[in-house]
Amino acid sequence: STQSTGGFYKDDAKAKSTAEREVADCAARLDALATRLAQLRSERDSLAPATDGRVRSYTAAAATPADPLPTVARATAAFDYAATNAQELSFAKDDVLEIKQQDDSGWFWACLGGREGFV
Repeated sequence: STQSTGGFYKDDAKAKSTAEREVADCAARLDALATRLAQLRSERDSLAPATDGRVRSYTAAAATPADPLPTVARATAAFDYAATNAQELSFAKDDVLEIKQQDDSGWFWACLGGREGFV
């Protein structure tokens, strides 16, 4: 606004105009990002109920909640691991884990002896 830049740029109209344009451009980009964030959250929220609490990609083609996640790989544990929370899966060295899915952070959703969790 003129008031916020008036004192600093009172003797340089060109610099003042440039600064005001840059501020307006930044504000427009922030508005666009806020709109996109709201769209993504809405999209996520509309798809989330289809996951039934399981780790799934947010896609329209996701399996129905009654469908079990398919095993995409099997891995033999190289060491013992004790879960640090209720979402993780404990396992022992040489256990064979059924890998169901990998999430964006690099954790895997796995099954072992009827139990499921992150590994």
